[in-house]
Amino acid sequence: MGGVNSYMRAFMERTWHLRKGQLKGKTGSYIIVGRRDIGSGINEMEEYLSRLKVNKIAGVLGFGFHERDVLKDEEALINIQRLSNQIISLKKNKSETNNQLL
Repeated sequence: MGGVNSYMRAFMERTWHLRKGQLKGKTGSYIIVGRRDIGSGINEMEEYLSRLKVNKIAGVLGFGFHERDVLKDEEALINIQRLSNQIISLKKNKSETNNQLL
């Protein structure tokens, strides 16, 4: 406890019932922004996604102290673009596979 903020903690607690496998086979990821000690947040998100039995895509880490500081983190912005491209690619591949089955 303590790796994610109270809003994320509430979300995780309210969706805990989904750990019974309702999301099995779905894809999940995360974007974490913090100023230090974000490792505990990463661990919590990885564990949460594992317990939901989703296929995990590596998340993105950004660093910032003040609001909007993360916009100065060029590496995080590049990685967010990569993550979004990967998600779009997965969606396209899934759509193509579904069309082939029809």
